[in-house]
Amino acid sequence: MSDEIKKINDGRSVVSKTYEELLKYINNPERTSDKLPSEIKLSKQLNVSRTALRDALKKLELEGYISRKRKMGTFINCNKYKLQGGLEKLRSITDFIKSSGMRPGTIFSKYSTDYADGNISEKLDLKKDSKVSIIERVRTADENPFCYEISFVPLVYFNQEDYESFSGSLLSYLTEKKEFKVDHAITYLNPYSSDDLISEKLAIKNNHLIMYIEQIHYSFDNKPIWYSRAFYRNDMIRFSLMRKL
Repeated sequence: MSDEIKKINDGRSVVSKTYEELLKYINNPERTSDKLPSEIKLSKQLNVSRTALRDALKKLELEGYISRKRKMGTFINCNKYKLQGGLEKLRSITDFIKSSGMRPGTIFSKYSTDYADGNISEKLDLKKDSKVSIIERVRTADENPFCYEISFVPLVYFNQEDYESFSGSLLSYLTEKKEFKVDHAITYLNPYSSDDLISEKLAIKNNHLIMYIEQIHYSFDNKPIWYSRAFYRNDMIRFSLMRKL
């Protein structure tokens, strides 16, 4: 693989192809610089217009691959994907961080209770107006915020006293301390643009493209135990999924 950016001339969407070619360059292990050439040089190398190039660069910036600094240029974020792992095995965020050789932590944590709305009641198979515990947390890896998570657990399974007793992994607490037999989880992955709340929690710009993951954990008898919504910075973490025939 050579350290170069190739000209685009295959007729596909110019912006998409520009994005793909730049992404190849960014991920090229033989790349010799962490700074991209100027827009004038890039547009000539790629044989595309400055408008198409800027649209591709904007997409890369929103996804966290690059940072553009005024009067300095465009820089590749070398710490891209410090956290990587597969979704095949059910494990806690805490274990996920530790397995990446980083230190897990929490910089924001809040507990409250409320009556489950229609959506939460359906996810947790609860009767209307059942009460749930709501645990909000911002998780960190080596003190860098990368995940804002909201967990909903039936109040009969987890209460204020439990909240004050646990730290770190909610999965470990429910399985080891509360002795729930968690068997599996159903996971939904969605792209998401950060709003004011998410941007503040994760220290990112508004409209930053992030990964939004919904997950329902079930017991061995297929009873839902808790439902979570997690927003991940995709400039720090990447999930993979192995598929077989």
